[in-house]
Amino acid sequence: MDSKDGIRKRMLARRASVTEKEAERGSLEVLKNLFGNEKFLSAESVGFYYPLRGELDVKPAIERSFRLGKTVCLPRVFPERIEFYAVDSMDDLGEGPMGIPEPPQGEIAAPGLLVVPGLAFDLRKYRLGFGKGYYDKYLAAHDCFAIGVCFEWQVEDRLPATKSDIRMDEVISEGWIIE
Repeated sequence: MDSKDGIRKRMLARRASVTEKEAERGSLEVLKNLFGNEKFLSAESVGFYYPLRGELDVKPAIERSFRLGKTVCLPRVFPERIEFYAVDSMDDLGEGPMGIPEPPQGEIAAPGLLVVPGLAFDLRKYRLGFGKGYYDKYLAAHDCFAIGVCFEWQVEDRLPATKSDIRMDEVISEGWIIE
């Protein structure tokens, strides 16, 4: 089994090779599966991420959530953690310290459903991120339903996992859902 760092390097190289058209097409297929998901449909508040660096584009899901009257929450990154804040529009976002658009600081929100990015996921629903543990720490401290979203090529049979790694409740890709 590859190390976490080895998998990160491999996934980042693969992500860099994906064309804009492939990423757009794949993102829309994943979002079709998310839009049909019962947990997503019934969620009153949904936490998303702002997609960067070739991540699966969830902006159409954010816009659809606004139209459905859901409370949309996005993260602010702090040195050791992330917190989610409700936004009324993508226009509310400003540039954060890492160059990632963030909501203004206000009252911390607690989304009931969290759409989670990752560099890789596995069939056991573990995820691999950039190694800072932001989402693992958040999920360990908050009770919410976590759906990992990814392209099919990001799914591995088995990722190395430690006791601090938190499993997703579901993982959704273009072709299937891991429940």
